[in-house]
Amino acid sequence: MALALSRNQMSTFLEYHPTVLHDLHESVPFLYTSTGTGPYNAWLDPIVIDEWQSLAYYEIEEMTKRGVPGVWTHGFYDGWAPNYMFYVANGHTRFGRFYETFGNGGATPRNRNVGPQSGRDWYRPNPPLPRVKWSMRNNVNMQQSAILLAMNYVANNKDKFLNNLLP
Repeated sequence: MALALSRNQMSTFLEYHPTVLHDLHESVPFLYTSTGTGPYNAWLDPIVIDEWQSLAYYEIEEMTKRGVPGVWTHGFYDGWAPNYMFYVANGHTRFGRFYETFGNGGATPRNRNVGPQSGRDWYRPNPPLPRVKWSMRNNVNMQQSAILLAMNYVANNKDKFLNNLLP
């Protein structure tokens, strides 16, 4: 809570109590949508963990249908540590999730070699391309698409998500 950003985020969350809190990051190609790998924090409600999975699988399915490579889950976050902003929601009877995308270090498009993360793994059946011309626009488009899909899914299943909220 030492950062003004963290204090503002917490204040806004406590004032409005959103159903879902999205936390955006840049570290891996192309789009990781969080579920965690387990073992999950024993103090998290099992419904929160189920909602992580539901939204991640929906985003992966929808983006893959649209021809977007490199959207995946598992294999990154452990699902335990409360060291991301999205844990504000997880600790206050809502659910938080986060995304990681390929950062770029600036606005100018760059040719990027993805490296070993372009390999196909059990948790990444549609891997990122091995080489790509990447820009901050790609980064924003990936996260925005995932968030819009998630918001649409939650809106279309509002009764489920609202009924899942703990008192």
